[in-house]
Amino acid sequence: MSTSDTFLDLAPTTDPTTDGVSSDIELNSLDRFLYVGMMTTGLVGTFGNLFVIIVITKFTKMTKRLSGILILNQSWVDFMYSVPMAVAYMVFASGVSAMPDGQLAKAMYCRLFLTEWFPWGLLLSSSWNLLIINFERYLSVVWPLFHKGLNIRKCTIFATVLVWLSGISYGLFWAQISSYVEDGECMLYAFHGNIQLSQTYGLSWVLLAYFLPLGVTVYFYSHMIKVMRINLIWI
Repeated sequence: MSTSDTFLDLAPTTDPTTDGVSSDIELNSLDRFLYVGMMTTGLVGTFGNLFVIIVITKFTKMTKRLSGILILNQSWVDFMYSVPMAVAYMVFASGVSAMPDGQLAKAMYCRLFLTEWFPWGLLLSSSWNLLIINFERYLSVVWPLFHKGLNIRKCTIFATVLVWLSGISYGLFWAQISSYVEDGECMLYAFHGNIQLSQTYGLSWVLLAYFLPLGVTVYFYSHMIKVMRINLIWI
């Protein structure tokens, strides 16, 4: 089993025998089901988040508060994650491969499109933005005086830049060092056969995108519940 087999790779690999000519890829029923499912998820996320963005910006006053701005940023991150995911899996579900001519073009197509680094990077950004939203709520309950003294404009700029850059840079970095073209075929997240590096990527992704935000969020809310109970006793 190759290193790339250790990952859930939904993107189809390209056929090196076509040498830049579009060709149909035979998809089994499971592959097509997965592609259509991911495409549908992307489309629902696209229109759902676009609706939320319009409502927040046009019909509410949420953008005047830090929490509202963070929620709006969450919708923008999820929207920008959903659009390329819908487009990519629409292409994959069609069963068409269009590996371009030229080594540079093939490398860019492999590393910048087939790796799906942008939507998966924004998935990490989405997790971190949720964490920041929960942190803002935590401050408002546990440290209310400090929360009222925050500079909303500076905090918004810092949180927005941090969220977007963290996910995008993470996704781009791993896509560039892990994926490459070999004999005309895109080796997705193969890491040149380096199993240790492959495991490092997998563990870091799960830790940063799921377990760390979840653990910190659980702490935030457990502490908030404790503080609110103490305040109720004093009342």
